[in-house]
Amino acid sequence: MSRYGRPVKIVTADQATGRPRVRVSAAVRRVRANGPAGQPMLRAELGGGADRITVIWLGRNRIPGIEPGARAGGRG
Repeated sequence: MSRYGRPVKIVTADQATGRPRVRVSAAVRRVRANGPAGQPMLRAELGGGADRITVIWLGRNRIPGIEPGARAGGRG
């Protein structure tokens, strides 16, 4: 159930069709910093296999706690 009392459909990343809003929680597998032309950008790969996603923070090269092995979550 969602916090609003509505049922929540749980699917794996490869089952999500289109571009639905999602909420994820997974282990950080890889972290990379710096974007094109040296602009600050942090990329974290969460999960693995078919359920792997990449989270990108613009304007940041480092976020304390975002490191391989840590658990992280996000929505969007």
